[in-house]
Amino acid sequence: MSQVLILPLESTSPGLEGRLGALCALPCDGNLDTENFLIKLNRLPERILPHPGYLFAQGLNPNLFLKAPCEASFFKDCVELLNSFDTIITYSSRPLQTLEITALRLCQDLTFPRPNQTIIEVSTLLHAIEIFNGIKLNLKNNLINTAKSLGYKEELSKAKQKEKLLALNFCLNKAKEISPSLFAFLNRPLSYRFNLLTKALNEKNGLVCVDRLGKLTLIIPLKITGLYVECIVFGENIVYRDEFNFTQGYLIAPLSVLTKERQDAIEIDPTRAMEMLHFWMEKLEQLDDYRVCRPSQKFFSKLNDQDLEYFKLLIKEECGKHPKAPLGLSLFFKRHLLMLLGDNFRKDLSEEELLNYIDLCNKNAETKLNNYSKAINDLVPLVQDGNDEDLKLIEALTYYPSNLSAQ
Repeated sequence: MSQVLILPLESTSPGLEGRLGALCALPCDGNLDTENFLIKLNRLPERILPHPGYLFAQGLNPNLFLKAPCEASFFKDCVELLNSFDTIITYSSRPLQTLEITALRLCQDLTFPRPNQTIIEVSTLLHAIEIFNGIKLNLKNNLINTAKSLGYKEELSKAKQKEKLLALNFCLNKAKEISPSLFAFLNRPLSYRFNLLTKALNEKNGLVCVDRLGKLTLIIPLKITGLYVECIVFGENIVYRDEFNFTQGYLIAPLSVLTKERQDAIEIDPTRAMEMLHFWMEKLEQLDDYRVCRPSQKFFSKLNDQDLEYFKLLIKEECGKHPKAPLGLSLFFKRHLLMLLGDNFRKDLSEEELLNYIDLCNKNAETKLNNYSKAINDLVPLVQDGNDEDLKLIEALTYYPSNLSAQ
């Protein structure tokens, strides 16, 4: 079974304009060979400024984006890379959700992940060990600090992505050493997770869920739509409604994993919890609802009937190869298509379209420049004295907008 360690690095905040800035990967079949390390970079269009806080936390220099391939090429390369492996191993899989909105932005179909693929989120695995094995691991809030707390001795910095992947591999092996059974449970294809959820949905049974932050809840699925599961949740002695993407790195397991010993250790009574869940299933409208409108829902809510029909045509075509647009497209979708072509296939624009695109780019960047500058100023106090790496990154972030110009 082919395996790859990955670090998906975001360049902007999540949402309709959410973007990955880079995807770092290191195949890990057999012996690790750092010569196989690769990084895919995503060029940001001039109208989009990165989020300084995200780049600073990840040690990602924005100047790397300037000569990178366009988002259409980046998306295609990332999906092909990820789909070439059976098992994806990462510390946090949440940034991979950005590929969903990227596909919509490009009017493309997202073919990742495949049902027979496995996604192992190491942060979830480590938290599950603490919960189910009763072992205190002193976990931290990021990969670097967690690796150090687990005994990793090699030098690490946030800007060294290859070294962070080696630290990720260390954390994975440490978890496998401590609890081979938990690793084996998580090392199952997504289809297993889907089948568990479907069975629980049909039988109105409960499941145990652990997330990347170590929060344990009991859930009963109410509806499965694509990759998303709407559910009723028992957690911290309250019941509420929520929704999650089941392909993210959750541990989802039958209630039988909560042995009497584990129930006592984590102070949970699954019988009482299930009684509460079944009681409130009849009064769903009275529950607190933590479901949020997904970016994809926001996107489709803006489309009219003609937009939707044309979108269905576009996802069957190669990106950028647009059949003749019908009459009646909304202003929102017309602009969306202009941005798609301008960001990725600028040479295909007419002179009038290009001038319109450049004008929109300049206006958009100007409106965001103040917030961008403020975000950089907020980072300055975080720079440690004598840390040249942080100082150089702050400098690169400061001058990045001046390096941009819509051509």
